[in-house]
Amino acid sequence: MKLFTKRNILILAILFLLVTNIATISTIIFHKQKNYRHKRFANKKERKEFIRFFYKKKLGLSEKQDNIIQPLRGVHKKKLFKIKDSIHKIKKRFVEEISKTNIDTITLLDISEKYGKLQSKLNMQYTYYYFDLRKECDKKQKKLLFDIYSKRFLFKSKRYKRMKK
Repeated sequence: MKLFTKRNILILAILFLLVTNIATISTIIFHKQKNYRHKRFANKKERKEFIRFFYKKKLGLSEKQDNIIQPLRGVHKKKLFKIKDSIHKIKKRFVEEISKTNIDTITLLDISEKYGKLQSKLNMQYTYYYFDLRKECDKKQKKLLFDIYSKRFLFKSKRYKRMKK
């Protein structure tokens, strides 16, 4: 009995294509379900209301506190947008520089330094927002706010989890 007949090769090719198609379809389905969480807001207004509701519910904010905090969020958001826009421009410049045939390391170091300063400014802006929120909270709310921010910025990081082990 011949192992590599035309019929056997055809059957193996069909099985290979079938397995490949099933793997592709299952990968697409998996990624659609995974990205579903990120697309839960239909528009910016819906997202804005969710964030407002999140802080109000988690911290137990009164109407007065909520009305004070909302304008703060807008001010900080504008500042964060400016910093993030600058970071995006620096990243683009970095990619352009490393794609050149003759890479100038001095320029790369300069770009890296600017990037680090912008990241520092970004973290400081988050810190300023935290302190502005904290001013408006009572003692119990301050503890809850600390828990939210510590989970978001410190304890979620993979590096921190590795260091803990």
